[in-house]
Amino acid sequence: MIIHSMHARNVLKYTSLRLDDLPANGLIAISGPNESGKSTIGETLCFALFGRTFSLDYEDLTKIIHWGETHCSVEVDFTASDGERYTLDRYLDDSGNHSAR
Repeated sequence: MIIHSMHARNVLKYTSLRLDDLPANGLIAISGPNESGKSTIGETLCFALFGRTFSLDYEDLTKIIHWGETHCSVEVDFTASDGERYTLDRYLDDSGNHSAR
């Protein structure tokens, strides 16, 4: 899988997260001080792809929503191993309503 972009709103530490034009080859490093949101990027991608994160199970899923907000969403644009390009949208609100398209 090659991820081209990821856009998120109200997910964990971020009210808005935009990662655009990610390179198709090579390594991507994420660096920064403690508590700056590095792990949140991985958690956000995990939520987009699988509907959960690696640190929160389904019972705690609404904790993904940024504090004080009522919903969150993530969009990931990627090329799969079949060579086709896809966009995955995932949504969650504070009532537990959850969707993926």
